[in-house]
Amino acid sequence: MILRYLVGAVFALGAVAAPSESQIVLQNDHSHNGLSRKFFKNGLVWTEGAVRMNHIQVVGSHNSYHIEAPKAERDLQSTFASGAIDLQYSHSALDVQLEYLHVRNLEIDVLADPDGGMFSQPLIRRLAGLGVPNDPALKKKGTKVLHIPDVDYHTSCSTLVSCLRVIKGWMDAHPDSVPLPIMMEFKTAEKLGERLGGAKVVPWNTELLDIVDEEIRSVFGASQLLTPDDVRREGLTLEESILKHGWPDLDSARGRIFFLMDNGPVNDVRDAYIEGRPSLEGRVLFTNSAPGQDDCAFQKVKTKSLPIGNIM
Repeated sequence: MILRYLVGAVFALGAVAAPSESQIVLQNDHSHNGLSRKFFKNGLVWTEGAVRMNHIQVVGSHNSYHIEAPKAERDLQSTFASGAIDLQYSHSALDVQLEYLHVRNLEIDVLADPDGGMFSQPLIRRLAGLGVPNDPALKKKGTKVLHIPDVDYHTSCSTLVSCLRVIKGWMDAHPDSVPLPIMMEFKTAEKLGERLGGAKVVPWNTELLDIVDEEIRSVFGASQLLTPDDVRREGLTLEESILKHGWPDLDSARGRIFFLMDNGPVNDVRDAYIEGRPSLEGRVLFTNSAPGQDDCAFQKVKTKSLPIGNIM
């Protein structure tokens, strides 16, 4: 079922995109004015005429962590979710996708769990009479990874940190890999589930988003991360830096990982993330923004689904 959920990622405006459900478009520089022949920052290099990291196309997976629910839960999913048949698929583990399926873009859904235990007793599991999941990590505080709370929660890695550690293990073994984008969608539980005794709705705020940044940095050091601070130039906004100087050379960005926020460009999560940091100063993620905004370094562009036979 993985092919059904493959998405393409395109890193150049004006490039011919592989047909896909979703594309990631990093803004390309429109002018070489002021571009030095070589510029170095935090181990990254900008060279006039070089292949940049936004000049490549990669194939990725959607809901990359997802595992199909057991039959007892599948029989109940249609009660809570329309199109429940679309939940019946499983992905290989994240490192298996990277190693054997040559996936180079992963997508992860995250939910805040500041006190721990919020998602440790899924409603649908209780209704199916399956008991409490045997996963101690669900009872600890920290960002969790799952698709739909109380309805579709099975995952190959239940916490953000555990997912990132799997990815890091693969990256450490492949230091020359192309830069790896991780798309993150920030979700909350559903009000209906909360009313029925399921997980509570915990809206994302700046404090909870700070925790996400901290968790990412707890796994990846500065030499493996590519952040807004790495590409923003002195005296320029993030958008101005990208438009004037472009993204780093591909070869200098090999072995690095960077994180992209799915939510946006008009979204409360994005607003909370850029609060007091209009050009993402000190932040880890690049936000899904709109041209003309200081934080605009990439845009997520959705396209209609096409038959899998048309994916190149």
